[in-house]
Amino acid sequence: ICWHAYRLLEEREPIRLLWNAVQFRLPSNKSDETICLGSLLDFSPQAMHKLLSIPKSEPKRRMQEFLLLQRYFPVDILFVPGNKFVEKPFHWAPTSFIFRSSSDDDIDVLATDLSSMKGPLCSANLHGLFVNLAGFRLAFDISKRVCDIFWFRNGQGKWCQVYICND
Repeated sequence: ICWHAYRLLEEREPIRLLWNAVQFRLPSNKSDETICLGSLLDFSPQAMHKLLSIPKSEPKRRMQEFLLLQRYFPVDILFVPGNKFVEKPFHWAPTSFIFRSSSDDDIDVLATDLSSMKGPLCSANLHGLFVNLAGFRLAFDISKRVCDIFWFRNGQGKWCQVYICND
């Protein structure tokens, strides 16, 4: 990546490029990941101070603060395979941008290229990730369902899996 050109991009767009640029890089300490990411994204001194004020012993909390400070993400981040936070409101987010892994051997997490995804940007805050996507509504008696998942084919012939949750 040419960092000069990278910085000229629209304020919200660099996160797409950063996702790919850091996938094979490693900071000397896992807890420094968010400091490195914030620096590459040209976070303000106040934002960097917020990250640095969280103890190194709490890399998960640092990542959550990074997500709030970055705020804008491609909607496609919802569908990126790999480890995600279990805590609300961060359950949509990957636990790491650099240390990516997946429990599914057949999923290539590193091959997920957010820079080529053209979905809209969405906004994250303490209430979660706010997206605007096309959807569908199912009209059936949920008490008579046979299982909690079902499959359907979309317009491009791709199979999609739907989970029914009671949240």
